[in-house]
Amino acid sequence: MSMGLALFPKDGQEGNTLLRQADMAMYQTKHRRHERLTWWQLNTVGTAQPDEMEAFDAYGEEAQILLTKTAGHFEAIRAQFVEQLYADLGNNLHAHGILCTLSAVEMSALKQRQAEHLRFLFAPGTTQEAIRTAARHLGAIHALVGVGAVLQLQSYALYRRLLIEHLNHALLVAQDRYRILLATESRLQDDLQVQVEAEQSTIGAYIRMLSEPLPPLGSLWPDASSQALARLGQVPGLQGALLMRLNAHGMLTPESSSGPHAKEIVTVLTEPGFEAVVDPVSPRGQGPSAHAWRSLQIQSSASIAQGPQHQTWHSFASEMAIRSSLSIPIRDGFGQAVAVLSLFGAYPSQFESAVMQQFARNLRQHWEQIWLRCATPAPVVSEDRASALRHLLFSGGLRMFMQPIVDLRSGRLVKAEALARMQQPDGQIIAPGVFLSLLGEADLNLLFRQGLNAALEHLVQWDAQGLSIEISVNLPPRSMVDPDCPHWVEDALRRHGVAPHRLTLELLETQDIDTAAQDEAVDRLVQLGVNLSMDDLGSGYSSLQRLSALPFATIKVDQGLLTRVRNNPIQTMSMIRTIIQMGRDLDRAVVVEGLEDEGLIEAARLLGAPYGQGYGLGRPMPADALVAWWQDGGRSIAPSQDDQPLRTFLGALAFQWMRQHGNGVHCIAGLEHCPLTRFIADRHLQCGELASWHARAHGTEDRNTASKEMIRLLVDQVRLEAIG
Repeated sequence: MSMGLALFPKDGQEGNTLLRQADMAMYQTKHRRHERLTWWQLNTVGTAQPDEMEAFDAYGEEAQILLTKTAGHFEAIRAQFVEQLYADLGNNLHAHGILCTLSAVEMSALKQRQAEHLRFLFAPGTTQEAIRTAARHLGAIHALVGVGAVLQLQSYALYRRLLIEHLNHALLVAQDRYRILLATESRLQDDLQVQVEAEQSTIGAYIRMLSEPLPPLGSLWPDASSQALARLGQVPGLQGALLMRLNAHGMLTPESSSGPHAKEIVTVLTEPGFEAVVDPVSPRGQGPSAHAWRSLQIQSSASIAQGPQHQTWHSFASEMAIRSSLSIPIRDGFGQAVAVLSLFGAYPSQFESAVMQQFARNLRQHWEQIWLRCATPAPVVSEDRASALRHLLFSGGLRMFMQPIVDLRSGRLVKAEALARMQQPDGQIIAPGVFLSLLGEADLNLLFRQGLNAALEHLVQWDAQGLSIEISVNLPPRSMVDPDCPHWVEDALRRHGVAPHRLTLELLETQDIDTAAQDEAVDRLVQLGVNLSMDDLGSGYSSLQRLSALPFATIKVDQGLLTRVRNNPIQTMSMIRTIIQMGRDLDRAVVVEGLEDEGLIEAARLLGAPYGQGYGLGRPMPADALVAWWQDGGRSIAPSQDDQPLRTFLGALAFQWMRQHGNGVHCIAGLEHCPLTRFIADRHLQCGELASWHARAHGTEDRNTASKEMIRLLVDQVRLEAIG
């Protein structure tokens, strides 16, 4: 004996429906009579047992015949289901927010696609693999717009209920009714399972972005930012990712980009009249990126097509299938905006779900860490301009300009520093400040190797023209620690037949690279026989302890010190003199950079600097012009003499400061033969306060006070020159 049961109101509210449900339950218990434990069974419509599901192939020939025969029943409830589904979704707060971003036409199209998907699921010829393929695509979309598994389960439950109610009124035998439900349930479960897996995979791709390792401390911003952005542009659903920074004109300039439509987006954003600006009054300052910069808050747009702030963007966004956007302000260590990361989504409401909002917050933290771990970022240059400059490097646009380094005691040219420039096809020269910070690590390595070879080639040419000097080349810190760097240098020297001691590599110490790695790199280079120069001593980064411990042949005084000499002359001269004396004590040659005029040259020489470099001695010039400059006498500097006349107030101050500190030849006893006497006379100051104190300084009493007063008066004159 077998009995089927149906329960009110769970299985139906009408007597006829309950009878049909009980009839189906009885069929199920008869079908399982050999393994059943009881002779009765409750209705299990929509929840068939696993063995029953496996026994009936929802994609097999029997199922196809049955689905073909009953296709009209699926058609009968399709429209009802779609209308009921979207009515229910309208009452769900999150789903309603998504649907509100759609126009009437888009809503109609969405309902049509929903109906087509149902027709596809239950079409007799649809295979399991076809359902799984479609489900992967739908699952990714649902993940991006925030339609989770709960909403999908609710929609499937609605479909089951409507189908059961319809079949209960259909003239079908219990076995067919039951197997229709088995086929339906199996296909729905396949669809749901793969969609959920696709959702997890899609969200996982975004989450994995946040676990990408941060760049090492001291990384180059072009390398670190472009690599991180390239990874970001590959996540599902992104049409483009842009990194924008503020230029001098108040415009947010795309610095780099990635993603399928990134180039088109950049083209639009750089069109005149379409650039994003941070001016809150300008119509172009109303978009999410500008608002994110000003407010320092993450901004999202659920629908670009509907947002009034995107009005000028509507047609372009439609062409590129961009439906939503996310703008993330990147802050520095002081909490100020330094960049905006803008993401453009392929679907409406793509960045509105709680998961995506949390992703945006975490992504901002990740990028702020990237910023903090990088060396000084490049100036703001458009992506196209940066790409063009890098292409110029690769295509032979590098030119080496030479700046003379002069012996301040003899006036003789002793060395030239090779300085990188770029030359455009039209002949325009591009300064290093424009392109150097745009180059990544590999680019800088190439720049060094090309520059080194060009510099040595010029050195050989000068030898043939009778000019025998040394040459120095700047070595970027990260190129220095590259294990292949010594081989690059050795190969270049061998190729050009240049003795190693004629090459000086100028090293700028950085705290962004491990000190031990720098020291090891220095040792490897010294073994080649080349000279090393510690560049920019006094800039605040170099270590005096390392200077004494490592075999540097030359110290270069940072030209930044010289820029302050007329505002703070005593402090600056004291620092310069200390470095010069330290060079003597450590047997290091000292080059004072930044000698821009006669006063600076005179002061540096009187302070004891052996070598100088700067515009006042010789500007950077094309390598081919150096020989002509040398043959024409270069910057005429008379050999240093004890009784050499003073020419500038800065020189006079340096002279008196050295005399006050008892430095050798400057301690002249006789007033008549003192260079300051002639200097005062040449400026017709014999009756002034300076002459009076000068006479007392050469007297027998209170020389110290007189010297201090002279220095005070000379400092005033130097500062007046700076103002003038």
